[in-house]
Amino acid sequence: MAIAIDGIAKDRISDICCNFIKSFLIDFTIQQCEQLGIPIGKAVISGLYDYRKNSFILDEEITLPVNPETKEPLIFVPKRWLKFSPWINFEDYFKDYRPRDEIFNPGEPEERVKVLNFNRDNYGIVQEYIKVKERTQDD
Repeated sequence: MAIAIDGIAKDRISDICCNFIKSFLIDFTIQQCEQLGIPIGKAVISGLYDYRKNSFILDEEITLPVNPETKEPLIFVPKRWLKFSPWINFEDYFKDYRPRDEIFNPGEPEERVKVLNFNRDNYGIVQEYIKVKERTQDD
């Protein structure tokens, strides 16, 4: 998505994904708190996805650890997830795969929108980039 749409980056995509898996992360957080003896308290979580109803719950009171200063609830993420970096991403595509001189003239400022427009007009190049990345993903 980040290769073709302005304003979408890996952090935004991870935010969207986290909203859908928030209930799993809450379960993980509670389990870790019990194992490590981290204090927990009542907190209100908004935007919790209910896969049974295929909809989001606006507000749900759940027992979670809270930030002692702000009283905001904390949700943990498995450490192994934080080490992962998307191997199909805009920065890699633009830096290593798509030559700049096909999009920008020498000395011209680099504007992300111009790259996105190029990608939309030349979508076959984006598809080829993804195929190359998938072929070499084990490397």
